[in-house]
Amino acid sequence: MSTRQSEVAGVEAVILPPVRDLGDGFKVRRALPSAHRRMVGPFIFFDHMGPATFAAGQAFDVRPHPYIGLATASPRTASEGATLTLIAGRSDGLVSPMRTYSDMVYADIALEDAARYRVKAEHIERAVYVVSGALEVIGQAGRFEAGELVVFKPGAELVLRAAGATRLVLVGGEPFAEPRHIEWNFVSSRAERIAQAKHDWRAQRFAGVPGDSELIPLPADTPPAGSASA
Repeated sequence: MSTRQSEVAGVEAVILPPVRDLGDGFKVRRALPSAHRRMVGPFIFFDHMGPATFAAGQAFDVRPHPYIGLATASPRTASEGATLTLIAGRSDGLVSPMRTYSDMVYADIALEDAARYRVKAEHIERAVYVVSGALEVIGQAGRFEAGELVVFKPGAELVLRAAGATRLVLVGGEPFAEPRHIEWNFVSSRAERIAQAKHDWRAQRFAGVPGDSELIPLPADTPPAGSASA
């Protein structure tokens, strides 16, 4: 995981997630958590999977593995034009019907070439992930490329312009009052809860996946990632 400096006022950091091949050429980029930034609002994991094309009847198999303290959403998008699709939370006068437990935003934004989008200070913490294309900032030098997570400073407002057809994801929200501990796929405000989850996974006390007897073993040699505070 690496970061790069940006000359754009209002940008805290630009995170460049590493690429991991999960097999059969299926690649995943994990932008959060990173050494520079553990969370953005309530978002503690942020993965970019693919792109990939599967033939009819083809699938990508991942062995069963556990989670605690997480709620996941995996949108699939394929649209054209300048549109904002609100997946969860609120943004730009829209409110998603998806149930959430804190004030947040999770939106998919598609911009045609030269189209603009204003990043508003509606939430304390915000970031955009450039899925494809590139972004420029009106009135400032600087450019953000595909595969970069751009974290904004609290209160900053910028107008982004698409350099070619561009797709981005906007995430953010209110920071949690208490820190979060992270180890593997386990997240909790209590370290002892993670220790219990590790014990339960080793003892196979998690509910299994019907028809699948495989599982991913606990990474015994992976040290805890410590706590994450927003």
